[in-house]
Amino acid sequence: ADQGFFIAFTPGMIVQAGGKDMTMSDGFYIEDSQGRQSLVQFDDEDDLVFMMGDGVNQYINNRFLDQARSLHATPHSLTITPQNPSAARVWYGRMFLPPNDAYNPQVGASYGDIRRLSIEATSEGRAIPAGVGCSSTSLKARIQDTNALSNANSMRILAEEEEVTADPEGEDAEESAAPH
Repeated sequence: ADQGFFIAFTPGMIVQAGGKDMTMSDGFYIEDSQGRQSLVQFDDEDDLVFMMGDGVNQYINNRFLDQARSLHATPHSLTITPQNPSAARVWYGRMFLPPNDAYNPQVGASYGDIRRLSIEATSEGRAIPAGVGCSSTSLKARIQDTNALSNANSMRILAEEEEVTADPEGEDAEESAAPH
């Protein structure tokens, strides 16, 4: 899941050189609130997808007294099959972020301060602390080469729940988070 409240996007398309031949990209998986993963079947006519991000956990769900009414941040992954070198995978999306003055009690700072620290760390070449950027500290983005897991010739980008242990420098002790 991403740190924003939600993202609106169009499904990916594989575009061949010249832009005349386009096909739907496949390999987009979501995880439901019971932890079941499903391959999403997009329609090539007019799909527009809205997907909740981890911002709903950080700024909305923690305010509900009745947790049965909580919104579900959508962990997701993408399997990318190698294409002809002249082809490209394209998509369009917009992430809707919390307002700068939204307070995150888990971090003890406003979203604006968290974002500023993330930008400063990136521009100064320092590691971004776990939980800043993609999602909370219990979620982290990883890129896996699925060739090591199976003989499939593809790359899978995962955003999955995982216990993260941070060191004093704010770096993930196990693995650095990858941007989405």
